[in-house]
Amino acid sequence: DLLSLQTNEHLNGKMRKGFFFGMLVLFLTGSRFLYAQKSADLIRLEIPSAIAPGSYGLASLSDGGLMIFYQGRGLTEQKKRKWYFGLFDTNLRQRWLKEVPLTNKLQLVGHRLHNGKLVFLFKNLDKIKRGPGYYEILIYDLKSQVFTEINGKLPSRTGIVDYKLSGQWLCMALKRPGFISDLLFVNTKSGAIKVAHLNAGGQTDLAGLFVDRQNGHFIVVVNRMNVDSVFHHKIFNFSQDARVFGKIDVINKDHLRYLKTFALAEADGMSMKFFGVYNQVELGKKKSHSYDNYTKPQSAGFFYLNIENGAQRVLRFYDFMQFKNITGTYANSQIQYHRKRKKLRNILSDTSVNAVSLLNLGKSQLYSYQDQYVVAAEA
Repeated sequence: DLLSLQTNEHLNGKMRKGFFFGMLVLFLTGSRFLYAQKSADLIRLEIPSAIAPGSYGLASLSDGGLMIFYQGRGLTEQKKRKWYFGLFDTNLRQRWLKEVPLTNKLQLVGHRLHNGKLVFLFKNLDKIKRGPGYYEILIYDLKSQVFTEINGKLPSRTGIVDYKLSGQWLCMALKRPGFISDLLFVNTKSGAIKVAHLNAGGQTDLAGLFVDRQNGHFIVVVNRMNVDSVFHHKIFNFSQDARVFGKIDVINKDHLRYLKTFALAEADGMSMKFFGVYNQVELGKKKSHSYDNYTKPQSAGFFYLNIENGAQRVLRFYDFMQFKNITGTYANSQIQYHRKRKKLRNILSDTSVNAVSLLNLGKSQLYSYQDQYVVAAEA
């Protein structure tokens, strides 16, 4: 079989088969947004391989070229799975192909280029339900061209929601059954680990894991449901070695607006700016003790949160139904119907009047240019 790598000018198939909605919100603070587009040459690369197309991965090494990797079919004598990693220079000339044995039954969580190293994170296959789980970190040093690995165990039926790198530490955000959230810090040099539990006082949902690029600290946003089935949003600041040095409670007086996902815009110590997506909780169901009432598809808008020196300064909401150009996404009659229901909800105290959202947005993406931000989300 042949592995084919090429740039595509248009994405046709999947876009036409499914419903796609893109939304951009421009937050202007005084200057114009500039957008530049550059043309790229089309390059086709074919690599002989004994695996089916689509079962390989690509990782950019910036000026170091390109890494192609895939899982082989064979096992070593130690019952490890053979993985193959191939290095290509910036002209796509192959330099070498190396066999790297890894623990069997792994799935790739992700890979990131960090401080001159390409760091891969793997975990056990989700279908493994019994016994403890496990993770494996594979580190490729761009200068020495040497692979090193670190492995460890995870609690049973644990998922990795996200992970970030800062300094020598890799921080994994873990989700366990029963809406339990933990952080696992792994030193990528020594393999030492530290654990932080985020579940004191109720069920939790991780809303964001970030790195403060100014100071190298980890920032964690947690949505926590208390015994009264009301969500509270909390921001934690961790040092690279898992020490908590800051906790901030987000003050949201409207409990029907659930801050679902966060995107970090700026951070410097205890000063942070976030954008994100919020859900509209259905009235009459807020006290039903069901976590799904908050997290099910019902995105209602974007929000902006500003924290200065550990104190909340601004929490502002941008309701989708107030966007004048949203009528291009739905029939105008639907928009008018839901706008009327929102007005009625503001006037009446009757909890049977629900403000129903038409959108289900995934994790928002944030882009910046000088003193303005663009928030993008897909539904």
